[in-house]
Amino acid sequence: MLLARMPVCRLLVGLSTLVGAGCQQNRPAASSPTALFALPVIAPPKRQTPVPALIAAERIRGVNPPFVGRFPFASRIALEHPDRVGPEEHLTDFARYRVLEDSSTLGTDGLEIAADYGQSVVYQKPGNFGPYAHLFPPRRTFPVYVANTSRHRKLLYGKDRWVFAIQEAKDRNGQWRPIESKGPDFCGNGRWVLKLRPGQMGVFLMDKYSGAYQTLLRVRLQNGDSRYVSAPYKGQIDERQFALSATERQRLEESDGAIQQLYFGAAPALADSIAYR
Repeated sequence: MLLARMPVCRLLVGLSTLVGAGCQQNRPAASSPTALFALPVIAPPKRQTPVPALIAAERIRGVNPPFVGRFPFASRIALEHPDRVGPEEHLTDFARYRVLEDSSTLGTDGLEIAADYGQSVVYQKPGNFGPYAHLFPPRRTFPVYVANTSRHRKLLYGKDRWVFAIQEAKDRNGQWRPIESKGPDFCGNGRWVLKLRPGQMGVFLMDKYSGAYQTLLRVRLQNGDSRYVSAPYKGQIDERQFALSATERQRLEESDGAIQQLYFGAAPALADSIAYR
């Protein structure tokens, strides 16, 4: 269980069928590996509920991918039971973890990212929302693993109950384009950093979408100053998901900084036609 300041996301149900589809991170580790990582089987939870429909989206969608917790490398894990994390392993004070960044053995490089799109997990945002519960329906998601296969402790950054990640998809021109953007962030508080020891992994969840367009997708993770992209996986979306909302279109037209801030370096098609100063 994580600290009270960052509660672990509650997972109501996971599908019992697992289709293993390994993904490799697209940058080499900074040091020799100390442990081999393989996609684990997710144990189905005791509480079973109906599986929701896939998410229908008609434009780029702002997301805050929920963080599940930290786990040791294993062939089978239960998402409801992550590692206990003490104060020395989970820091929420900027001054303290800025100091950590000065240590070469506590960087954000040298991690591996693997997306298991073949697995499905039903996620329900925790909390009692009363009349607003309909705004937070259960979602069908898949797990993404950030694994430390190096010989040194590494850092994973996040905020509140989520991490900084989006999905991209290949369009009909063979170009990678974002289908998600960084979700709403209402305040500057709540940022955290978690230590991953060698042989440990952080787990977060990404959404699955409905649609007739079959294509390749991948996950893009912004982890402090490091940026990771998973190996591609086959999936489906609505082709309209490449379109921008009016707000995002305006931000992109005003500054190319939006490419870094909203899409972590991924460029929507519109950016190709804008002549930035």
